[in-house]
Amino acid sequence: MNIYPVGLFQEILVSWHRKEWHLQPGSLVDYIRGKAWRSVWYYFRGFRADPDLYPGRLTTPGWGWTRKAALRNLQRKVNRKAY
Repeated sequence: MNIYPVGLFQEILVSWHRKEWHLQPGSLVDYIRGKAWRSVWYYFRGFRADPDLYPGRLTTPGWGWTRKAALRNLQRKVNRKAY
């Protein structure tokens, strides 16, 4: 199971380690300029939880503002798709 930050949270984490704020290519500013609103929405997802192997009919990862919320969201999707 992999749980990792995406979008804004990833940029904050990278900036924290570099000790300076740096927008990565393909960041929020580029999405807004290109009017890619779905990408803007995904930018604020927070954390993504990917299982090592997608069980059964599960095709999407879990998302959440915290690692625990992303894991709960993934577990909810696994339980819903199990039958």
